[in-house]
Amino acid sequence: MTPLLIIGSFALIPSAIPNMIGKNNIISQWIIHYGDVITIPSTVGMSMMALYVSAVIAYHLAESKHLDVPGCISMAVMSFLILAVDFTKAGAVDVTYFGTKGLFVSMFGSILAVEIFGWCKKRNFTIKMPDSVPDFVSKSFEMIPISIITVAAFVILRVICVDFLHTLPPMIFTNILAPLVGSMDNPFAYTFVKFLQALLFFFGIHPAVLSPITSPISTQFLAENIANAKAGLALTHFFTPGPDSAFGNFTGTGVTFGLVFWFMFSKAAAQKKIGRIALIPALFGINEPILFGAPVVLNPLFFIPFVILGPITSSFGAWAMSLGG
Repeated sequence: MTPLLIIGSFALIPSAIPNMIGKNNIISQWIIHYGDVITIPSTVGMSMMALYVSAVIAYHLAESKHLDVPGCISMAVMSFLILAVDFTKAGAVDVTYFGTKGLFVSMFGSILAVEIFGWCKKRNFTIKMPDSVPDFVSKSFEMIPISIITVAAFVILRVICVDFLHTLPPMIFTNILAPLVGSMDNPFAYTFVKFLQALLFFFGIHPAVLSPITSPISTQFLAENIANAKAGLALTHFFTPGPDSAFGNFTGTGVTFGLVFWFMFSKAAAQKKIGRIALIPALFGINEPILFGAPVVLNPLFFIPFVILGPITSSFGAWAMSLGG
């Protein structure tokens, strides 16, 4: 989903230009006139992210289970739409939950749809056609019972949510996960996440294993910040990919640039070489060369500076924003 975030963010940059150079010039007037067109990549990208996520999850899950990929993708997208679609009073489709607000229900719907698909295939709930029938026709008929079962399951799930719980399925996930999502903008929780990332890396486990939990939250916060920026409101969330990368992961997990710096001037030839090799990657937030070259990983001498002090340094930005700095 990174390309969608990057392209969508770039599409929002021109809207800030009139505030920087004034509105009474030809450039600003052109941007204002074509503002709706310029922001289309953001509207159909980030604002529809949950829709794309449902397809991507279905694709990879279907491949891992050796199922029919196009069939799984179509069922996953349809299942997500059944759960997330809403309508305005005028009868138009409300796309509120097609963006980051629908990420969790998108992941749930896609996984469940593919699991139902695999369950049906395993139990032969399909229509078998003679061998003489072309393959593309045969696969279409095979999909009919699976489609009926999948759609019925998700329609029933939506009816239960709307008629008995009196809310749409995405709101169920929002309410359940609200404590977790809301806590990520808390500096205490953010410091704990940084500590957990450093602790995992100390034992050789890449902190990316936490991404399935943290990435949907930070992406949702980013979309809310962008919506606030477009509305001229304050940006309320710190835990977004940009600040987290710039402050939380400056020169890599645990902020290890100090170690790289001192290694570069070490009297030991091996350490000096490691420091020079690790310098350029560290400037781009990649610190594996110093972590495994020093080594920091599984080295008790570096436990306190890396696992304890590193997260404290990483969270300075979050604390500054929280305290109004």
